[in-house]
Amino acid sequence: MVKKKYFLILWLFTLPMLAQELNCNLVVNAQQTGNENVQVFKTLEKQLYEFVNNTRWTNKTYETHERIDCSMVIIIQSYSSDAFQASIQVQSARPVFNSSYSTSVYNFNDKDFNFNYLEYQNLNFNSSQFESNLISVIGFHVYMILGMDADTFELNGGQKYYEQARDIANYSQRGNLKGWEPPKGGDQTRRVLIDNVMSNT
Repeated sequence: MVKKKYFLILWLFTLPMLAQELNCNLVVNAQQTGNENVQVFKTLEKQLYEFVNNTRWTNKTYETHERIDCSMVIIIQSYSSDAFQASIQVQSARPVFNSSYSTSVYNFNDKDFNFNYLEYQNLNFNSSQFESNLISVIGFHVYMILGMDADTFELNGGQKYYEQARDIANYSQRGNLKGWEPPKGGDQTRRVLIDNVMSNT
């Protein structure tokens, strides 16, 4: 009986660890503001790191060695109170079979990343409704990473993840925020990206 209880506790403890899909290095760089040592930037970086790496984004179970290596570098250009103007560079890679090398899978420089954030606010993702532009942009890129990675394993393997990214784009577009608007003049936006990807699947 004791052994069964021990096994159950161990299983419950390890389950969340196995559920994490990403191994993401997330950095918030605020040098352009001239106030990079302000505590709010450090808190934002820590909260976003935990949000990206600890959220269960799919129903699949990933072991540690299966997690997708990626990075997000957020450049804060300016801020006032809880309003931030920024850009985000997102990259992911996967190992080349039978070698020590990795190859780039997803690489996107998102120049329109304006958001509101209060220090220590809860960061929770909702797959069916808009929470904040901060959550939407991060969630969008997470699903693009998942989709691109799945496509490297099988044809159209990332379809369901692209559909989730499109859903995020659709409900976020209603807020008239930059980066979600329909394409115009050759802009490279999140809307353009997901429309192009979906048109090729």
